[in-house]
Amino acid sequence: MIANCKRENCIHEFTAKSNKMYCSRECKQKASDKRNNRTNLRKRPYIIHKKGVCEECGFIPVNSCQLDVDHLDGNNKNNEVSNLQTLCANCHRLKTYTNRDWEVRNKHNNNNNKLKL
Repeated sequence: MIANCKRENCIHEFTAKSNKMYCSRECKQKASDKRNNRTNLRKRPYIIHKKGVCEECGFIPVNSCQLDVDHLDGNNKNNEVSNLQTLCANCHRLKTYTNRDWEVRNKHNNNNNKLKL
């Protein structure tokens, strides 16, 4: 039986065997990557503001996974562009520790919980 690949914009046909939905492993991976990107944007909309260099020390990464998007005020619910900066993992860790950002986050979360009661 001839089937069409389920990946968006793929025009390949293939001989369907059992539950096969994609024409190749590459198409299956690309479809999976696209789903994961959509999920990441829903959970972390600020990720699109990640720059290519650490704004604190100037570190240029080999891979973008070496950079984080940091919330300047420590409140991870405040995703205003003016509240975001790109930091390397080391600068992010150091900033969070020295500013005690987890206390800001906990204070913000506690205030929200009190409002709900």
